[in-house]
Amino acid sequence: MKASIFFIITTIFWGLNYHWGKAVVAEVSPYEGAFWRYIIAVVVLSLLTIANLPTTQTLKKNWKGILKIGGLGLVGFNFFFFKGMEVTTPVNAALIVGLNPALTLILSSVILKTTVSVKQIIGILVALLGVLYLLFEGNISALLSLEFKLGDGLILLACFFFALHHVWVKKYSNPSISNPQLSLLAALACLLFFIGLIGGQFLFGNANDLFVNVASYSSTFWINALGIGALGTGVAYWFWYQGIDIAGADKAAVFVNIVPLSAAIAYVIKGSQLESFHIVSGLIIIGGILVMQVGNTKLSKSKIEMN
Repeated sequence: MKASIFFIITTIFWGLNYHWGKAVVAEVSPYEGAFWRYIIAVVVLSLLTIANLPTTQTLKKNWKGILKIGGLGLVGFNFFFFKGMEVTTPVNAALIVGLNPALTLILSSVILKTTVSVKQIIGILVALLGVLYLLFEGNISALLSLEFKLGDGLILLACFFFALHHVWVKKYSNPSISNPQLSLLAALACLLFFIGLIGGQFLFGNANDLFVNVASYSSTFWINALGIGALGTGVAYWFWYQGIDIAGADKAAVFVNIVPLSAAIAYVIKGSQLESFHIVSGLIIIGGILVMQVGNTKLSKSKIEMN
């Protein structure tokens, strides 16, 4: 139950990230937006772990996992996601990201040797049906009109890295590093990548739209940057990693289906009209999660050791 609360809080914040992120990139480039997002996240995660900041010894023991989680999982997800969004539609992207629970379940069974139960498969399929119903506003026949192109393939790669990120968090969690420390170092690895990317743009003269008149950025920008950095990334990662440590990556992934529902509810709060398909899809998604959570199915995991 505790893990479920962590996952729900996280996915609500991730749903709000669509709104915070849109406001941020309205004033700055996507790369600068990512920089502000992760520098704020690192500060927040540092405060959350202030009483037990990672030591040099912690870093030496866990550097492989940190690089995989933050330097490959998070970076891969963000890189392919933004590249894919340049040439695909939000509907296609959201549909493909909805496949994340299935990918995570498959990768978890391969990497962590978890057992895939019938209940898990049914729960994921039901929740995914709810996501589809929401994305197509109750008109499932609209699925037939989708055309998958290069951008969709890039989003699929982003989804793959996001699933790897979930599984690696579980694999590389161990007594020598706490979940807050792991989330901090993973976010730091991702931040360093974007700093390197931005540095390369300055070096080769392609940074004309980066950090232009920072002092003149609007209060709206900073409010939304704090939202996506502090809540949507810092606090969200902290809760997410805590939940994965308790319940496992395969159970965590199904909660990703709450993200589009959370984003839709945010539209309603902003004054948009609530449609019947919002209610129906919400009930279906919740039903899928309940199917996953009912009972006490035990997953057989291989013993994980740091190499």
